[in-house]
Amino acid sequence: ITQGDVAMECAPAVAMPFPFAEVDGLSGESTFASATGAYTLATSATGSLNVTSLMGGQYFDITTYGGTLEQLASAVVPPGTANFLHDSAATDPLLIAQVNGYSNANEIRGFLLKYLPTYPVIANQLNFPVKVNLTSAQTSTCPGNAFYDGTSLNLCQGSTSYTNTSFASVTHHEYGHHIINSAGSGQGEYGEGMADTIAALFAGNAGLGIGFYLNQCTPPLRNADNPCQYSSSSCSSCGSEIHACGQLMSGIIWSIRKA
Repeated sequence: ITQGDVAMECAPAVAMPFPFAEVDGLSGESTFASATGAYTLATSATGSLNVTSLMGGQYFDITTYGGTLEQLASAVVPPGTANFLHDSAATDPLLIAQVNGYSNANEIRGFLLKYLPTYPVIANQLNFPVKVNLTSAQTSTCPGNAFYDGTSLNLCQGSTSYTNTSFASVTHHEYGHHIINSAGSGQGEYGEGMADTIAALFAGNAGLGIGFYLNQCTPPLRNADNPCQYSSSSCSSCGSEIHACGQLMSGIIWSIRKA
């Protein structure tokens, strides 16, 4: 996956465990990996068995609207070992987006449940959809966007101006909206501010969406370390637009974190 919390053009890839991934055999065998990516596939086969590692798993399913959904296959004779490394070349942004989307969604879910293991909805939710590489053919908001629609995460392909939005801080922000929704809170300015807060707290970095504009790998899209103050007439001294106003919330919580 892309190293750090920045766009894929702004950092090299790094190999990480593929948590809770689905692994299947051709005779109906199926299992899920552990949080560390280790798995045991029970089978009655005695000869060579074809084993497949899917791009998805117990808690998240990936759908791609660009490129081919990656599946890796290996022949193994039980009780032998089959190891898989998705996106081994780490050069195709459409494939990097698949791996990022899956891994980043799992890590922010795990971050939440580490502190709140019985969190509403999410604690027991399986197969949540993560859609990557969307284009204007699927939604007029692509490219240069990502969104949570109440039932899935949606991440756009890149363009000549925008990066592919399947990278850590964007995915963490959008899943943050799902966290907020699952607890019954409203969205709006509050949702944008809290989603930014969730992404920043995970990263330990106040800068969010670094690299959102293609190859601009230094300035963040938004910053939780900010001087925004409440305004009764325009929501925040940083502005009344929903994301700008939301920085009031992320700024308060980041200030508390620093203190």
